[in-house]
Amino acid sequence: HLKEILLKENVKFEEEALKFIARSGNGSLRDTLTLLDQAIIFCQNEISISKITDMLGFLDPQKIKAFYQAILTKDKEKVFAYLEELQDYEASSVIDEMLFYLKESFFAKSTEFSILIYERFFRILSKAKNMLCDDDGFTLCVMAFMMMEASHLKEIDAQIQEIKQENTTNITPRITPAPIIPNLEKKIEKNAYEILLDSIYDRDFDL
Repeated sequence: HLKEILLKENVKFEEEALKFIARSGNGSLRDTLTLLDQAIIFCQNEISISKITDMLGFLDPQKIKAFYQAILTKDKEKVFAYLEELQDYEASSVIDEMLFYLKESFFAKSTEFSILIYERFFRILSKAKNMLCDDDGFTLCVMAFMMMEASHLKEIDAQIQEIKQENTTNITPRITPAPIIPNLEKKIEKNAYEILLDSIYDRDFDL
């Protein structure tokens, strides 16, 4: 519906930007249309994500993406820089925007995060939401470092496989001793005649 209105009004727009307008309308068509009129004026007939997020007080998705990338690469300098920048926003709004970005990426089947990371990040963000206190900046800082650590924890299957490989490498092969085979040959006793022949043969050989 919003797209049709903008097309009729010859207003340029980014489809992703319309999602933010719809979100802010909270399901009310009247409120959404009011926001759309405000957006057309504010954005000067060219509705973009950056302008809409600025108008509505949302975080730019590109900024959230960059923040996630800094966390995943464990770039502490960038993480601190983004945390300082996020001080201008309410911590609850920051967490909501990060959750929304994560949810959108998940349903879009984005490969930006693994399934394990999705699960860990959702859990940490939900926990951070309940940790909010007077010092919101500290909560966001703890949240970011928890996510950095969570992104570098190995999967259980990978850990089990490594342990198996280590055990296989460290096992000293057992040497099985060769079985002792008893001498089954019977000692043949010679009679006096055979002994005499042997002695004669030996003497002839010596001569």
